[in-house]
Parts: sequence; structure tokens; C-alpha cells
Amino acid sequence: MRNLIIIVAVFFVLLFGYNSFITYSVDDSDSDTSLAQGSDSLDNIVLLQAVKEGDDELWRKSYRSARLNKVSGTTIESIGSSLFWDLRNVIERETTYEGQYRWAKAYIAQLKDAQQHSNCFPVSFPLYNSYDPKEMQSLLSKRTQWKSKQAMIYALQHQNADKRSVSRSDKQELWQPVFDKLRTRFGADIGLIDSGATAKNKHQQCAVVIGYFEEVLSRPVNEREILLDDLLNKHISITFF
Repeated sequence: MRNLIIIVAVFFVLLFGYNSFITYSVDDSDSDTSLAQGSDSLDNIVLLQAVKEGDDELWRKSYRSARLNKVSGTTIESIGSSLFWDLRNVIERETTYEGQYRWAKAYIAQLKDAQQHSNCFPVSFPLYNSYDPKEMQSLLSKRTQWKSKQAMIYALQHQNADKRSVSRSDKQELWQPVFDKLRTRFGADIGLIDSGATAKNKHQQCAVVIGYFEEVLSRPVNEREILLDDLLNKHISITFF
């Protein structure tokens, strides 16, 4: 009788271990097939496709994170939440000056498209954005979406940038002519870039944000690189669409 009990116990232990192994193998598989099957429904997310083409490691990390830690129960929201911070890090810190330049041009196009729809705020201040990717895409032309995708691919493929160290006083000196031009264009409204959701005139606020980026991009290259790096670190330019 005792031997029978031992045999039964061993059987259940082995069965439990086998089931655990199968579950582990299915849940944690990083195979290309698993990723491809899970990504079919995400093919229309522009920046996600840029990640797939530009940084395979980040794509795998984002998709794996979405499977393990779902936000609000949807894979799209999970990946979007993760990628928001990862892509900010790429644009604000990791990519080269040229990568930042290409993204800034695409971001200006996003702002202008949204401005034409009289709904610029989700793009000009992405941190407050509650739109899903399809709603964001409805604000942007196909050309702007394509331009943004290409810019992000370039930024992802050109990381580990070796950027110049610039003192605060030197940056302030470089900013002065930009501020002078912005005051000529917008007067006291140039402060709207720091107002976020509290700004009453969101249309004018959008124009000011566009103005900042346009004026910075118009500077000589050696100045533009430093100013744009500084601006992108102060003003969030990543929205998920």
C-alpha cells in the first residue's frame, strides 16, 4: 500500500513538472514565428513598424514586455506605453545629431497636419495625449506618416551618439537670437511652449511650438545641433501612431 502511494505521488509530481515545462516553453518562447503571429494585428501602427525595421532588439523587447505586462488589457496599449519611453530615449539621448534633425523635420510636419485639423494639442504635448493610434493617424497625412517612419528608422539605426558637451552659459548665448526672433513672431506668447494643458489658446500654442522648432532648424549647423538636442530634451516630441 505504501509503495502504491509513493508511485502515485511520483506520477503527479512528474505530470505537474511536465505541464509547467510546456507552459513555460509556450509563454516565454522568443521564436520568430511567435513574434510574427502576434504582430499581425499591429501592422498598421507606423512607429511600431519603424521599430521592427530599425531595431530588432527593441522590437523583441517591446513585444515581450507587452505579452508579460499588459496595460488596460490590450497589446497595442501595452506596446505603446513601453515604446513611448524607449523612443523618447532614442530621440532625446541616443541618436546622432542627424537623427534628431530628421525626426524634428517629421515632427514639424506632424504638428502642421494636426494644426490643419484644428486639433494640434495631442501632437504638440504628447504627454497629455489620450488618443489611440488610429485616432492619431486621422490627424496626419500618409506622407507625414511615411516621413515620420523613415526618420525614426534612421534614428534607431544611428544610436550611441558622441555629442559635444556644452556649458549652460554657452547654450544660453546660442538661444538668445532664437528667442529674439520668436518674440518678434509671437510676442509674450512664446511662453506658451511651457504652459502645457493650462494654455487657453491651443491653436496659438501649437504655432509657438512649430516656431521653436523652425527657428532652431534655421540656425547654422554647428549651432542647430546643440540647440535641437537641448530642445528635444525639454519638449517631448514622441506620440504613438
